[in-house]
Amino acid sequence: GKTFTMGTAAKNVAQIEEMDGVIPRAVKDLFDNIASKCDSNAQVELSYMEVYNEEIRDLMDPSGKGNTDLRIRETMNGEVYVRGLQARTVSNPGEIGKLMEEASKRRVVASTKMNAVSSRSHAICVLKIKGVLEDSSKFQSKLTLVDLAGSERIKKTEAKGNRAQEGISINKGLFVLGQCVSALAEQRPK
Repeated sequence: GKTFTMGTAAKNVAQIEEMDGVIPRAVKDLFDNIASKCDSNAQVELSYMEVYNEEIRDLMDPSGKGNTDLRIRETMNGEVYVRGLQARTVSNPGEIGKLMEEASKRRVVASTKMNAVSSRSHAICVLKIKGVLEDSSKFQSKLTLVDLAGSERIKKTEAKGNRAQEGISINKGLFVLGQCVSALAEQRPK
């Protein structure tokens, strides 16, 4: 599934193996590049959240209760962020792997007729990187990796009650994402 492909539950990001997903591979490449192009002179921050039933939940909150006052905001220079979201400074791929493994346990999953362990949310991993290159130029970057929940056909999953509401929220989020992608594609010069 998509969660497997993204690798949001990877245990060992430091040692990439054939079956590892996108996130472990991106994290390993990131730290390899930091080591070679910045003499390891960079800071990396990790945050990890999920969008469940149109609410943002902080997966880095060890209590599992999460800050209920998380809000999407935009700075004056156009940077989008989530107010109240925890971020942890990390120094190597293994540290990210451990944090994400723990955080992934807090994701909302449930059984449906179509899938025994179905992600009921969209998960978003954000890595913010600041550093100094070998030529002394400073840089700042953000890498956002998303594990989207799959679209739901309530008829096929036979979902009822909360499961049906989750499916509706998942589909609504995917629909809005599709509209955003279409709008961006239309703006692109031909």
